[in-house]
Amino acid sequence: MIYDANMLQQMILLFALFFAVSLAIYMAVRKEVTGKKAGRIYVGGEDLRPDDVNISPLDFYASIERTLRVKRVVSLHNGDLSRYLMWMIIGMAVFMIILVWGMV
Repeated sequence: MIYDANMLQQMILLFALFFAVSLAIYMAVRKEVTGKKAGRIYVGGEDLRPDDVNISPLDFYASIERTLRVKRVVSLHNGDLSRYLMWMIIGMAVFMIILVWGMV
C-alpha cells in the first residue's frame, strides 16, 4: 500500500480541527449549564416535582424492550462483561479490516 504523506497530514489537521471545535463548543455549553439552577419540570401542562418523575431503570428498559421487540437479545444477556468486551474487540477488528480493505 502506498500512503500519501500529504493526505495523512490533511487527515491529522482535520482531526485536530474537529477536536478543537468540539472542545470549544463543549466548554461554552458547560459554562452556561453549570452556572444555572435546575429549572422546573413541565410535562403535559403540569408542573411536576423531581420526586414525581422518578422512573425506575427497569421500567424504562422494559418499555424499550417492548417497543423494539428485542426479546432474543435480552435472552442472550447474561451480564458477563468479559464476553461483551470480547465481542466489542472482534467487532472493531472486523470493522478495521473492512476499512483497510477499502484503502487497498
